[in-house]
Amino acid sequence: MIRPRLCGKRRAAFIAALALASIMALGSCGRASDREPAALTSPSWTVEMLNLEPAEIAEYRGEKLTPRASLRDNSIAGPQYPDYGSYRLVISGLVERRLSLSYEEVLAFQKAEKLITLNCVEGWNAIMLWTGTLLSGLLDAAGADPAADTLIFVCLDGYETTMETSHARERNILLAWATNGLPLGPENGAPFQIAAEEKWGYKWAKWVREIRVLREPGYQGYWEKRGFSVSGFIGERYSAPIEERDDPKLQ
Repeated sequence: MIRPRLCGKRRAAFIAALALASIMALGSCGRASDREPAALTSPSWTVEMLNLEPAEIAEYRGEKLTPRASLRDNSIAGPQYPDYGSYRLVISGLVERRLSLSYEEVLAFQKAEKLITLNCVEGWNAIMLWTGTLLSGLLDAAGADPAADTLIFVCLDGYETTMETSHARERNILLAWATNGLPLGPENGAPFQIAAEEKWGYKWAKWVREIRVLREPGYQGYWEKRGFSVSGFIGERYSAPIEERDDPKLQ
């Protein structure tokens, strides 16, 4: 892989962005002294591909963006702190080539950005600019079996959820690594979060470490096992009667 040379100005902007993301993450929930230090040690050469802003942007094409710090943390185990040096995104299952990609290798795929609204079943939403890699590009690189109809997202905190392979391709779903012009921090799902457009918030998997490509349309992840819709499309909340559900709270 050819690594682009960096000019000092852009390198400094990227380092500043990572530092800001770290500060925001540590300050948004609890005291910094009570939390693990964020391992925001992404190699500096990735600035060429990131091409992000040194500060969070508040507006995009006339649309006011929801500040990152205002999002609620409804995760099952709190923020995760990835080590970018050892981190690998695995693409496994019904594929010709099992991939184990570093953070930099994922960022080397074609970049895309989309203005997307995240809707939570609790009743709140957030309009944000999402930047990342198309899931379809990763699937093609792995040689995903055309018969595979389900993607299972496995996260660093043990969380799991799913998405239809067809939806990922047809809607150009992103494996996001930045929001509102800044790289994701621990509180935001770093290194990667699924920007699950048109689906409820519990489908927006954070801290993704593996994508399994399978033929299991009925596979149930964390919240799906507790009665929530397997498809997770906006308007479809529950797949089981209220008395069968374990927990009414969703992320």
